[in-house]
Amino acid sequence: MWWNYGLDESDSDIEKPESVSNVIGYFKVNELKNFIKERNIKLKPAPKTRAELELRFKEVVSWEDFKPTAIKRYEELIEKEESDKEDNLCRLLSHTLTMTTYSLVRYYQIQELLQNSIHRYIIRISSAGDLIKDEFAEKYNRGEIKDLPPYFPGDRNGITTELVIEGG
Repeated sequence: MWWNYGLDESDSDIEKPESVSNVIGYFKVNELKNFIKERNIKLKPAPKTRAELELRFKEVVSWEDFKPTAIKRYEELIEKEESDKEDNLCRLLSHTLTMTTYSLVRYYQIQELLQNSIHRYIIRISSAGDLIKDEFAEKYNRGEIKDLPPYFPGDRNGITTELVIEGG
């Protein structure tokens, strides 16, 4: 699950500003129109779609003129990306602590139930349907590991019980 949080350093899709073409997508239509308007550039006829505006924008705006604005936007996007990563790390830590607490509470509840039950149960780890998670669940269920989930940040494996039917 941690890979869903955009924490990998290589995840950034933000290209460094090198030309009008490679950064024009970072701007809203209104921002592009305002940039043109501030420089008293008239587009005749007025573009009707974003694609038309982008095409005309690239024709009438030089990279040298647009570069400071593009660099500023690039820095804003990088800053937001870093902030999002920090937020996601906090969410991931919170999720992991919640799942750890859940596992411990559930484990002790099951232990208490097992002591007072006339039936025989075994504790199992239920997998959330991911190959890595399945592997940890299978190892626990075979007795190869004794640790309770979560086994890694973002793990959603849980504890469950299975009734053992003898002689059936």
